[in-house]
Amino acid sequence: MIFFIAHSNWLLFGAIIFACLVSIPLSTLLTHIPETLIGDFASSLEQPTQANTYHRVSFIGICTCLTGIIIHNFGFTWVALANTILSFGLVLLLYMDFRHYLLPDCLTLSLLWMGLFCNSLHWFVLTSDAIWGAMTAYLSLKSVAISFKYCRGSAGIGDGDIKLFALFGAWWGITPLLFLISFASFLGLLVGLLRMIKDPQSLQKPLAFGPYLILAGFFVMFFRSSFVPSYAGAT
Repeated sequence: MIFFIAHSNWLLFGAIIFACLVSIPLSTLLTHIPETLIGDFASSLEQPTQANTYHRVSFIGICTCLTGIIIHNFGFTWVALANTILSFGLVLLLYMDFRHYLLPDCLTLSLLWMGLFCNSLHWFVLTSDAIWGAMTAYLSLKSVAISFKYCRGSAGIGDGDIKLFALFGAWWGITPLLFLISFASFLGLLVGLLRMIKDPQSLQKPLAFGPYLILAGFFVMFFRSSFVPSYAGAT
């Protein structure tokens, strides 16, 4: 413990540099998304899968900054490592959904199972809370999607968004779910209104919901104690 305290600044600097190096190869997924990641949707993409240098550099910068913030808030702990991995995955999903309207199962489900694994060790919430959180998130949003499709005849919520919501339930339990969906809906509505004012024809274009859900997720990550009082007892 004394070693970590005495060398905290150097360790933080090293962790940030390491995170930067790790994010560089991950950014190649933004340059050319493999067909195995997209699956059958590859042929339906209207936008090219090529990303410019700006997207790669911004991805690396965001992941590096998030690593520093996470370590500053949670220290050099297993919880910080788990949050760092989650943040990298969420940033990757944010880019993919914003540019291609896709949330690949290989990422969302992997992060969901990782959340359940972490909570089997009681890092964030109790195991039972994590299981119920994932189930509640998935079934609640799935029921809304089914009802919308039944009434309107078209899908209003994608399965990727539903699995993403379940992912957050697996990590943080039931308590923050209402805030997550409310805050994400508010952000989506605000952006939708701005788009409509700027270009009324934008109503005919789809609006990705995943990025706003992910932004709400980051808010909960850093202010989780305001939503999950039991977090203080997690180890």
